[in-house]
Amino acid sequence: MMGPTLSGMTKNILLLGATLLLLILWLTAPFTKRMDLFFYDSWMMLNKTPVSNQVVVIGIDDQSLSYLGRWPWSRTVHAELIDRLTEAKVRAVGIDIIFSEPESEQADRRLAKAIQDNGRVVLALAPERLGMSRSMQELLPIPVLAIAAQRLGHVDVGLDPDGLARTLYQFGGLGEPRWPSFSLALAYLTAENVISDIGYNIERQDQGTGWVRKNPMLIPYWGGSGQFKHYAYIDVLQGRVGIKQLKDKTVLIGATAVGMGDILSTPVQRMSGVEFNANIIESLIQQKQIKATSDNEALGFNLLLAGVFAVLIIFLPPRFYTVVALFGLVLPVALSYLMFVGQSNWFAPTNALFFQGMVLLALGGWRYQNSLKQVAVLHKQVYQETHFDNLTQLPNQKMLQQEITQRMEKAQQQSGHLALLVIQLGGIKNVNDRLGLEAGDQVLLKVAQQLQKAVVFQHPVARLGGAEFAVLLNPIKSEQEVHHMASRITPLLQQAYRVGEDAFYLTPSIGVSVFPGDGEDAPALLNNAYTAMHKAKEDKKCDLYFFSEQLKDQIVQASELERDLRNALASNQLDVYYQPQVVTESGEIIGMEALLRWIHPERGFISPADFIPIAEKTGLIIEIGNWVLYQACAQVAQWREERQQDIRIAVNVSAIQFGEGDLVQHVIDTLQKTGLPSNQLELEITESALINDMEATRDTLLQLRRLGVQIAIDDFGTGYSSLSYLQNFSLDRIKIDQSFVRDLTENSETAEITQAIISMAHGLKLKVIAEGVETVDQRYFLASQGCEELQGYYFSRPLPANEVETLLTTPVLGLKKQPCG
Repeated sequence: MMGPTLSGMTKNILLLGATLLLLILWLTAPFTKRMDLFFYDSWMMLNKTPVSNQVVVIGIDDQSLSYLGRWPWSRTVHAELIDRLTEAKVRAVGIDIIFSEPESEQADRRLAKAIQDNGRVVLALAPERLGMSRSMQELLPIPVLAIAAQRLGHVDVGLDPDGLARTLYQFGGLGEPRWPSFSLALAYLTAENVISDIGYNIERQDQGTGWVRKNPMLIPYWGGSGQFKHYAYIDVLQGRVGIKQLKDKTVLIGATAVGMGDILSTPVQRMSGVEFNANIIESLIQQKQIKATSDNEALGFNLLLAGVFAVLIIFLPPRFYTVVALFGLVLPVALSYLMFVGQSNWFAPTNALFFQGMVLLALGGWRYQNSLKQVAVLHKQVYQETHFDNLTQLPNQKMLQQEITQRMEKAQQQSGHLALLVIQLGGIKNVNDRLGLEAGDQVLLKVAQQLQKAVVFQHPVARLGGAEFAVLLNPIKSEQEVHHMASRITPLLQQAYRVGEDAFYLTPSIGVSVFPGDGEDAPALLNNAYTAMHKAKEDKKCDLYFFSEQLKDQIVQASELERDLRNALASNQLDVYYQPQVVTESGEIIGMEALLRWIHPERGFISPADFIPIAEKTGLIIEIGNWVLYQACAQVAQWREERQQDIRIAVNVSAIQFGEGDLVQHVIDTLQKTGLPSNQLELEITESALINDMEATRDTLLQLRRLGVQIAIDDFGTGYSSLSYLQNFSLDRIKIDQSFVRDLTENSETAEITQAIISMAHGLKLKVIAEGVETVDQRYFLASQGCEELQGYYFSRPLPANEVETLLTTPVLGLKKQPCG
């Protein structure tokens, strides 16, 4: 009989011991405090009341800084502001600026006089840490200002474990809490019956720093920015805020500009120190202070609530356990809220909730543990999915931005630098197209491994999406470190990636942005690195680009040019010029090349080399190219009718136009509308347009040739540069690029290449036209090699349509050299 009894007693003792242990852990755990803070914040947000409009904030804001210049301002400026407040008969003035250093005797005395004339000014003081030690010193106003002020008040703030400011110590000081808080000192001047003993039951508090705090007080926030009336410092100084707006007001002066760093995190929102003090003063004026229950009162409430809960569990049937459990958990919270709203008393409900939980432990402990584990697993899964790349398990863009933000804050504190490298890999599409997406994923996994290997696992590597990765270098001391890291990354990424028996090579393009110069926050730094990366991708000679203001200006200029280009066609800024094409031997005009010109109303002549790439990039080239084709055909058709003379018109077609499916139909429509015979139209196509899609190109050229349209290869020798592939297409002539013609008589190698081109073209029964002819020697050389047609300044510069009409009256060009224009 004794064995079972002792065993049962042992179990009860163990259970009691475990319960007491849990209770001790609960009461000492930070979680308790954080939960209480959560409830406190919630009740405060639900119990907002309107402000009295007695408190006015005069902010040292961005507008004032822009007008008055960099901080700090001369104290004569502050004196002038206080004089205006004195004239406005404000009730009291609190200056949340610490004047601990002298400026000049004249300026200091001027400010002191203004403070003394007002008679109701409170100045701020603050504790300051001495170097790296824990000891503190007092930052007091200089004597002449301290004597002139009616009161001094400290601006020390107590922060809770979550970093938010909810507590103000009413008194503080070095060695002795002799200074009232800034807000309390100001309230003494503005309100009657100010309560100053409403804090927790704590007489003194010294954390070993020498600075002593006394009488902590809970702060009932009335709101953040916009809750109190704000006026800009400069508006009050210059009289734009009148006496009626300030009379009998309690005025607070302090920094509200974000860049000045006087920012506190509060349960309401982040706010400036002056707005923080406005909340406290408002509560002191309205006597709406919150009083915390004492430890003994809180213990009594906890035991009472637990007793009621225990009675309900004992006497109610098990089927009501769920309802009772919910009631037991809601009851302490409800009591806390009702006391807060009805009596302005703060009863922290978390300990009461624990007492209730202890009563319920025998019934719900196991179920709670299981649910807690499930929630933890789910949270881990969600976090993994939202912060890491599913394929490579590297941090994703969201996680990277958080990491950048944290490291920016650290770098800012240490005046350090960090660099962000955005890397895009060309060639992944080739892997996907040949072997499928799974093969592409295998390559991307290997890329991730190579990047981590390159940074020796010492710097964060992230996958931004697709074939884009990022590396965050922190800290860095010089740009050379970035170059060194890029020189490690690039070769590793350029190595062969084997998938089965196939080997693939990738081309990295790296863009770099450096904090703090290239971005003040994570999105800006990332965007600028992207911009530099795209520049590196465009530049075939350089795979590493640093973001710079010059690059930013280029982007802005290109954007402005794109915007203007979109309006150019509609506003008649574009025009078609014509350059004659002549028979080599005789100089007889047999055709014209249509050349696009843009005369900007503000910028003047804009080179096609500047705007054609933008037109191609944006797709505007299709609309512009179609317009040029129509204008040229219509103009030549008009000359042909007027002069009864056949004139061939050559029109350039970009690779984008050629790849468009509607080119043939558009040519048909243009010829029908203008009445130009198809054999008088020649389309000049670049080599790159031909080889993009050879099968589709062949079909398009056949359709155009069936119409009677002539086809020429433009700028031959600058692209693919091979006559062998021309056998696959139906062509009429090739045009030798002017870069070859220019050096004909000075460079023997160029002359030999030109001879070979002409010879091979004739072997394929193609005619040859050379552009860029400027001298008689160039003309004679080309004539000697059998080049049938010529074009260039030697014969005529490009001319507008009205000047071409005059030129057509001259049957032969080149007999007398014309000046280049």
